Amino acid sequence: MRLRKYFLLFICVISCCITSAQVVIHFNALADGTMVNKLAKVSLNNRYNGEVSAQLTITITEAKAGIVLKVRTPAFILSKGANVIPATIFQKSQFVYANNSFGLQIGQTRMFPDGEYDYCFEVNLLPFKQFTPPVDFFESCFNHTVSRMVPLELINPYEKEISCNKRPNFLWQPALPYVPGTQYTLVLVELLPGQLKAEAIAYNKPVILQHKIVGSSLNFPATAPMLQEGKSYAWQVLATNGKLITTRSEIWEYRVKCTEENRLSEKDSYRELKDNRDDGVYYAHTWLRFAFYNPYGVSDLDYSIANLTKKEVQLKRLPKLNMQAGFNKYELDLESLTGLEKGHQYLLTVNISQGKKLYLTFEYKGKNYEQ
Repeated sequence: MRLRKYFLLFICVISCCITSAQVVIHFNALADGTMVNKLAKVSLNNRYNGEVSAQLTITITEAKAGIVLKVRTPAFILSKGANVIPATIFQKSQFVYANNSFGLQIGQTRMFPDGEYDYCFEVNLLPFKQFTPPVDFFESCFNHTVSRMVPLELINPYEKEISCNKRPNFLWQPALPYVPGTQYTLVLVELLPGQLKAEAIAYNKPVILQHKIVGSSLNFPATAPMLQEGKSYAWQVLATNGKLITTRSEIWEYRVKCTEENRLSEKDSYRELKDNRDDGVYYAHTWLRFAFYNPYGVSDLDYSIANLTKKEVQLKRLPKLNMQAGFNKYELDLESLTGLEKGHQYLLTVNISQGKKLYLTFEYKGKNYEQ
């Protein structure tokens, strides 16, 4: 009698274990835990002998903010074997975003900002075709730390640069991965003696406050007053999506001071290459400083420089440069190039990949050019 009791208990344990694994949930949080739409890539493995009806609830929790998103799908059919959520079902799901900074940002961008997340998937089985599942609830949770690959970073003018340029151009590295609809706001204020940069940005009247910038550069606005010699300035760039600030750069300092040395040998500002060769003329002195984003792999930089004044005669024996994946910036010593003539205009062409080309038109002024 005791032996039979233990045998029945053993059968019950085995049966419960088998039943509890009848729907197995798989989710790659590393690959698919960064965007709301990718939550639909969860795999549901139905181990029953036939189709079952299911409803899925996804709860996303951030370590500091708590629950940031709940998704509840309509009922759908799980076929035997591996399943993903049908696109039409996921689109009809109920999305409830938390009323906090994380929930608001996720609702606007459909992307998860930096944070430590738990992704919990709860499958509820429903009676279907006269089949009532013995276990109607399955749940699995996964965790992942979301961190942007590339932060929003300032490039030019560089931190604590001292220059005679009273109308500098501004360049920054966008945060990656890119969020569709992102625009930028640039603010520049006077930095008073002994004042902290963050305090200056928060309280001082802006000299430049430019909203809705598309792209990652800004020429000094024609309507803004020239910067004054002997004064220091603080500047920052904010990324926005709608009315929400998604990220912001550090605050850098720029000082205007004219000396004979920086009048004659000052390195020119970085310029971002464009896909339009007629996008203005850049005046270069002893250095050609340019930057661009490469979405492809590592390779040698395929570039050329043509003399536009002499009907696009190509310069020869250009120095070899390397191109990295992501953002690239270069300083090319113009004094070392053979055949470069002062006062002539040139076209820099960079071949990225797959026929994509970027351009920069510049005029070579030379070292002793006086502004």
